[in-house]
Amino acid sequence: MTTKPFTGFSTDRQKTIRVPEGFFEDVMPQISSMLEMKVTLHLFWCLSRNGRAGLSPRMISLAELESDAGLRSALAPNKGPRPVDEALREGLELAVGRGTILQLWVREEPTDISEGRAEQWYVLNTRDNRAWIDALGKGEIDVSQTPMVAHHNGNGANEGHLHVPAGRIRVIAERPNIYALYEQNVGLLTPILAEKLQDAEGRYPIEWIEDAFSEAVLNNKRNWRYIERILERWAAEGKDSGKDRETARRGFDLDKYTKGKYAFLFRPDK
Repeated sequence: MTTKPFTGFSTDRQKTIRVPEGFFEDVMPQISSMLEMKVTLHLFWCLSRNGRAGLSPRMISLAELESDAGLRSALAPNKGPRPVDEALREGLELAVGRGTILQLWVREEPTDISEGRAEQWYVLNTRDNRAWIDALGKGEIDVSQTPMVAHHNGNGANEGHLHVPAGRIRVIAERPNIYALYEQNVGLLTPILAEKLQDAEGRYPIEWIEDAFSEAVLNNKRNWRYIERILERWAAEGKDSGKDRETARRGFDLDKYTKGKYAFLFRPDK
């Protein structure tokens, strides 16, 4: 099958899609799968132009991606003998595992007479989106007011997907684990480091771990010791001011970390 050569963009002023700089610096060099690359770039385009927005982050459902003719056409040359739907899911799984995007499962809790249904939604992995997902999980955001749950418009027609009472909806966020974060941001994982990471995952909230990796990348300090020191400092002093800081002070002896034998952990790098 032959394809026509690309003859150029229609105009220099054609609409452009904003892609985070970090994608080209930290993500793209690590991608080896063409399926992941195509799916990721298509998500940037789709979320920028057509993603469902409002009070929630721009998001798109798996069902919408599966029905996207342009995406299916783009994936077809790289799918091999598999159906396009399987190629799409592989690309999404790789992007979620890398941490480029976050996957939300919106599950209808089963009743005595029906089985629960679930749908998948995707958002970009940004600090603001992670905070929104955390607030959603804590019940601080009404899931019925998000695009993930159906509601009635002025004409009585339903928009959205799960047409059930909000009280029967459960939202589950699938995020990269600490091993994936390490390999994506630092390097190859060794058995000794795997044990240290597992220990850290049991001691610190995953949100802290993600933010610590982000801070290390921002400061170009891509090593576990630096990340571990960030986590230890947050545990001792409080990650933020206010509630988190007061909670940390009640749970930790600051002098033990800042004046005793552990004081070297908190000295700034020279």
